[in-house]
Amino acid sequence: MVFENADLTLYAYGTSEKAARRALARDFSALWHCIAEADDSELHTSACGLKKRLWEFVSEVRRKA
Repeated sequence: MVFENADLTLYAYGTSEKAARRALARDFSALWHCIAEADDSELHTSACGLKKRLWEFVSEVRRKA
């Protein structure tokens, strides 16, 4: 099973849906901690764009919750 979100540069694989979801959560967490929580001055321009998309994604999920 594969989950992909090209906009957030996420691609996760697992031998089952549960395993793929765990992989996706792990990879999202890594992106969040390394990119979304980083100071803009520490990031390359392309990473700043990804940071913005991550924050927008999380904000949208919160609005829907």
